[in-house]
Amino acid sequence: MFRNWTNDPFTGEWAKSPHVFQPGESRYYPEGLAHHFAKHLTDWALIKQGKDTDDQTRPELYAKCFVDVAPIVTADAESTKVEVMNQKQAEVAVAVPVEEKKDARIDNLAKARAAKAAKKAAETAEVAAQ
Repeated sequence: MFRNWTNDPFTGEWAKSPHVFQPGESRYYPEGLAHHFAKHLTDWALIKQGKDTDDQTRPELYAKCFVDVAPIVTADAESTKVEVMNQKQAEVAVAVPVEEKKDARIDNLAKARAAKAAKKAAETAEVAAQ
């Protein structure tokens, strides 16, 4: 869960769409998107404080962008899923080398684009069949 921990509204952008977060507001997002907003909120906060974006306080501020939540259990007879988003995940994410994170983002983007193209092709085929 991503949280705007600052005392000011924060506007993050994803796919050319603005996402406005009020002070203290938290929202559930897929992990990659939550980390995207956390990176930009951290950059914004550091710049606002007059610091460089690679300041030594960056990991601490970045970790503040994630909220501890209780486990969410889905009652599925075959498989019970437990999802926990907590501070430890945020700390682990900070330790991931930049190149690995970049590669993961590129892979996720390619998968999303392929899914979108497949959906569009199916819709086009459906229209052509009519």
